[in-house]
Amino acid sequence: MAEFQTITLARHGPVDVSWDSRIPGGKFASFAEGFRAAGIVPTSEPPSVPSQGAREAHTLICSDLPRAVESMRLIAPGRDYLQEAIFREAEVPTPFRASITLRAATWAVLARVLWYMRKWPGTESPREAQERAKRAADVLEALAAQNGSVFLLGHGYFNAAIMRQLRRRRWHGPKFPSTRYWSTVTYWRPYQPAAPELRPSSL
Repeated sequence: MAEFQTITLARHGPVDVSWDSRIPGGKFASFAEGFRAAGIVPTSEPPSVPSQGAREAHTLICSDLPRAVESMRLIAPGRDYLQEAIFREAEVPTPFRASITLRAATWAVLARVLWYMRKWPGTESPREAQERAKRAADVLEALAAQNGSVFLLGHGYFNAAIMRQLRRRRWHGPKFPSTRYWSTVTYWRPYQPAAPELRPSSL
């Protein structure tokens, strides 16, 4: 039996979209749709840290969005892994109708700010995203208790939300980890058996 349990979280590689492209506000919704469907830059080369983390983990799991799935295939060729929608990124609203032209990255920042301000129809709210992060942390804890180590390949904002949940549950690890592309961080705690209700029957 392992002395410690570990949960490693990594962010996907750079996405194959142009964040520097200048678009009017009314086109941001279509940009966001294309972003959700995009994979990673074909020439992206992952650093050694996430690849090593994936090699050493017993269980691999990722978001089911294309950028996460492609990243997992790249860092863990030949390995079996799970795909789960619960680990998707928290989406932003796309309410802009302005004709003013800004960088796509600027519209994305503005959209995230608006997301925090109120509930947007058809978009998961910050409170709902936090509740989903709690459920995602439950899944990771159960897998770590079953198998000793688990590696998640997810997204910047939502990975950070899961990390906060893990720290509140007394997992040891960085308080302010990087959320850059391919960034990887590991949380650990002394071995604890899984409570029966947390054992993921479908994973």
